[in-house]
Amino acid sequence: MGLPLGRRIAEIMKEKGKAFSQQAIANKMGISRETVRLMLTGERVILPHELNQIASFLKVPVERIKQEDTYFEVKELSTLLDKLGDKHRALELAQRIANVAIGVTERCEALNHLGNAYYDLQKYEEAHASWLLAYHEATEIKERYKETEFLFNVTKNLMISFAARKEYTHLSNIISELEPIFDLQPEYSGALCYSYAMIEYEKGNIEATKQRLYQSLEYYIQTGDRINIGIAERNVGFIEFVTSNYEKSKEYFELALPKLEKYDYSYWVTVKDYSKTLIKLGILEHAKQQITTALEIAGTSGLLELEGKLMLLLGRIDHTPEHAKKVVSNCAYGSKVRDLGCKYLMEYYKRAGEAELFMKYHELSESIRGDSYMDLIEEEDL
Repeated sequence: MGLPLGRRIAEIMKEKGKAFSQQAIANKMGISRETVRLMLTGERVILPHELNQIASFLKVPVERIKQEDTYFEVKELSTLLDKLGDKHRALELAQRIANVAIGVTERCEALNHLGNAYYDLQKYEEAHASWLLAYHEATEIKERYKETEFLFNVTKNLMISFAARKEYTHLSNIISELEPIFDLQPEYSGALCYSYAMIEYEKGNIEATKQRLYQSLEYYIQTGDRINIGIAERNVGFIEFVTSNYEKSKEYFELALPKLEKYDYSYWVTVKDYSKTLIKLGILEHAKQQITTALEIAGTSGLLELEGKLMLLLGRIDHTPEHAKKVVSNCAYGSKVRDLGCKYLMEYYKRAGEAELFMKYHELSESIRGDSYMDLIEEEDL
């Protein structure tokens, strides 16, 4: 595993409490405390028979100390999370790994992965709770070892989560607390600018949002990371869409798509947003091709919210109510998407002059969420 053996043992000792001190281990093994210290700092090799003694004293199997018992599960989980594989299997693995995690470093990584697995299943409350726990562990890692990688990875997730929950006070606090730590690091600065953009967007400051998103893109370009650059270009494409600059929006979506992996959720969200732009520009056949391809992936990957939104866009292109009716009648799509389906049907039947059907879906919309009628294609949640 990646964690040095001495550090791993030291973390388990700390978690076990004062009875498992360096002196206690030294006494048990019949060696000096200094020898134990050198083992834990990596300045002296821990021999196999010594590791067996330590494992016996700690009452933790050697396989658990070396994390060999979860090696293949962690590897499978990483693949599933990276490639948007079987999300239920990913959650099962993440829960199992988190349940056996011991030591601050293993637990931090396990909780962060658990949050990612929950998030991919749209279990946002559970994801947020897991990331908060991971943040506590990451802070301890930073204090103990002066390492910031775990803190950075967890913080990126928390910033997205706080923004999605519209908890902007918490978001501002975490930004203020951590900004000095990651100063001059382009990847963090890119994430920071994105978080500021979300705050400005919530306030209705669209131009300030656009400025922050372009800054975020500039920082990510410095990292050379194609995925992050692609996501940042997607974000710029989104804000250009919001400000009705559809040609510019199309340009940035087309820059983003080749950089994003087709198995990644970000790719298919970008396809959805790109299709909205194409619809605005009247490029309907290409939009339909994009949506049809994305629907095949969404349907097989269990991305129900995305699938529902894509079906509504397809109905918009085909000028038919059938797709929206399927969305509205299926509770699995969730209240937000079903409400969007109601809005589409209200628009459709209003134009058709069918007042009774218009009122039917207006009342259903009110029962789902209570929002007022608006044009489907302008709905930011779509």
